[in-house]
Amino acid sequence: MGEKIRIEIGNPKTLQIIMELFSDEDHPCSMIWGDLILTLNGEFVWCTEREQGGEAPVTWSWIDLLEFLGDKWPWLILEERYPIPINPLHPGTIRREAEKRWESMGEEQYLDEDEALFRFEARHDLSLGLKGIFLPSLFVLRQGKRAWVYNQETYLLCSFEEIKTSLTQLGDYLAAYAATGASNRGKRAVCRWRERTKRVDELFLELRSGMPEELRKKLEKEIPSAEFWELEDTSDNDDNELLAAARLSGGVVSLDDQKMILDCIKQTTTRKTDLFDIISKKILPELDEVSRPYVQGYRVAQLLRRELNLDDESKAEPETLLGQWGVDVREQALDACPVDAVAVWGTNHGPIIILNTAEGSRPAHKHGRRSTLAHEICHLLIDRHGALPFSEVLGGYTPLYLEQRANACAAEFLMPRQSAVNKVRKFSSLIEALEKLSEQYEVSLEMVALQIKNSDLFFDLNEEEKGIIHRYIEKKV
Repeated sequence: MGEKIRIEIGNPKTLQIIMELFSDEDHPCSMIWGDLILTLNGEFVWCTEREQGGEAPVTWSWIDLLEFLGDKWPWLILEERYPIPINPLHPGTIRREAEKRWESMGEEQYLDEDEALFRFEARHDLSLGLKGIFLPSLFVLRQGKRAWVYNQETYLLCSFEEIKTSLTQLGDYLAAYAATGASNRGKRAVCRWRERTKRVDELFLELRSGMPEELRKKLEKEIPSAEFWELEDTSDNDDNELLAAARLSGGVVSLDDQKMILDCIKQTTTRKTDLFDIISKKILPELDEVSRPYVQGYRVAQLLRRELNLDDESKAEPETLLGQWGVDVREQALDACPVDAVAVWGTNHGPIIILNTAEGSRPAHKHGRRSTLAHEICHLLIDRHGALPFSEVLGGYTPLYLEQRANACAAEFLMPRQSAVNKVRKFSSLIEALEKLSEQYEVSLEMVALQIKNSDLFFDLNEEEKGIIHRYIEKKV
């Protein structure tokens, strides 16, 4: 066997790949034979077991892996949205959410969506690119400045740039090795890898806007694409507020409403939010993003109230605070539209919160307006630095775990659970306590009921009182 070449790529705390390539008469360079171990969050994912116990490398031809990286690169680094109308908590629940959706769907539509989902999985799961060998899934999906890296037992949300760098190093390493061989397959794989940026440019607008060319042209009309989307070039780092807002609202709102939202964003400029930025920088280091979304949301709200010197008895005024912080709040009626709000922040526009005040929307009512603004405050505080670097669409395709976190934050910020516990214990009637709390904090009865249900007090209630809480939640009053 010829000389072995060993390399370690990535971070042992996130994604790490250890490879040792070799060649001889039976194992040509162009087929990239070698031993590989891949770990995720310190756990072995791609490996075999030694007879005497312990993990050992997988010995295989890794030409398939180079071909996969070369073919799927634009989607790995640009695509964020799921191909069908689902919003799973993380990539590991894609199929579960899809199966729920398909239960009441006709066979033809189900088959179309199943194929679309399969193609989506096939361009994000590295294991599906390997032929002749079965390895556990390794799913990579971008989410703003973060990336989900997932297999059946471990899912991790980490730096997108870190994952992109590791995959780039892996591709470069495999391509350099394969280039020393003479086979046509190896040459094609190397060429495909080295030309990947050209295809990134070609697919950039479709993947970053979430819109096929036909729809984009209807939106752009006669305006050149670069001018409409305010682009200097189509590099994979050239995301912005307009693209993010389109990506998160596409398929949910009509084309007319989408144009209205984008026009509203274009009418704004950047605003200084120095005081708000100081608060955000204080809160972020104290946030444990490993815990469940609702736990994170409660923590953000508690930290924010602390920074604002608001005790549990004090009523928060989100709209007043946003004005003090320099965040623009605008109203826009979007009739028959499921989107309640669009928040935007970036280098060209915002921060701005666009409230849908059409009849029937949540922000059209006092309580809904307050809860929507509190929800957006959470995103502005923590998500613009990570998973949502430019925009959030409430009622669109904003990732579910971020929405769960923001919902919990809004509820706890507007009406702390401990205050609800203290108040309920002072009243002989649970219904009277609910009404008083709703009046004091200017929140809906539904929110009061949810906060009580999510507190320790709920377990002390009798069955009749628990029934009252559930009825208020179900009625959404």
